[in-house]
Amino acid sequence: MLTRMRDVLSHRGPDGCGNYLSPPGAFPSAGLGHRRLSIIDLTDAGSQPMRSRDGRYHIVYNGEIYNFLDLRDELNAKGYAFSSRSDTEVILAG
Repeated sequence: MLTRMRDVLSHRGPDGCGNYLSPPGAFPSAGLGHRRLSIIDLTDAGSQPMRSRDGRYHIVYNGEIYNFLDLRDELNAKGYAFSSRSDTEVILAG
C-alpha cells in the first residue's frame, strides 16, 4: 500500500524512490515513502528516506533549504561529518 501511494507521485519525482517502515512493534509505528527529484545532490547519497547516523531518526523531505551551506558549516564546526551534499542531511543533522 505504501509503495502504491508513493508511486502516485512519480511525476513529481522521476529520479528515484524509497520506503521506510518502522520495525514491527515499534511505537509509534511509521511508514515513509519518497519520490526523488534530484536537484542539489545528484548521487545516491542524497536518496530518501534518509536515516540519521545513529539510526534513530528518518526523514523524507520535499523542498529546498536555501541557507543549507551555512547551516552545514555550523554543524561541521560542531563535529558533524556529512556523507552527502544534500540539504536533507543538513536538516536531519540539525
